[in-house]
Amino acid sequence: MTTGIESRSSNSLVAVFAVTYAVIAAELLDINRIPRAFVHRGYFVFEVVFVLSLWLCTMGSLRLQGAFAHSSAVASLGYGFVSGVLGGIIATLGLLSLSLVTGRSESTVDYLSSWQGLADFAWAATVISFGWLIGLISGAARFLFSAKRTGWLIVFAAICVVARIGLLALHLVHHQRLW
Repeated sequence: MTTGIESRSSNSLVAVFAVTYAVIAAELLDINRIPRAFVHRGYFVFEVVFVLSLWLCTMGSLRLQGAFAHSSAVASLGYGFVSGVLGGIIATLGLLSLSLVTGRSESTVDYLSSWQGLADFAWAATVISFGWLIGLISGAARFLFSAKRTGWLIVFAAICVVARIGLLALHLVHHQRLW
């Protein structure tokens, strides 16, 4: 029988693995190109806050799954999706706070008090950040890892590498800059 401390420790490791795997997959699939263009100078802060909040949400979802005895793939994907969306919202709020602190406070507050600003914030926090997709990947990785299906994790990683090679080849064929 596992104690509460052992369970929290294993949950932490599973959450770290799932989030790391999801972030690496996102980089390989090149889905972080859009957020970099959107958040400009604050991208690193956005990424750090997003990964930290995704990890915390993943820890919470692991505890919820344990409490409700949900160990299905659908539950893992659902909790991952919610974790990713919450992570994107929290990271966008963190980036917004940074922009308020660094000086552009009057124009930022005016912009966010408009309907267009609120729509842009919602769009950035939920769609552009790809938090929902990264959360789904994290949930899938968490499920596959806990179900001891490492073969599927390796297959998905191979698909990501092949997709990345294809994207690089497409950029080279069209003579576009790679980065």
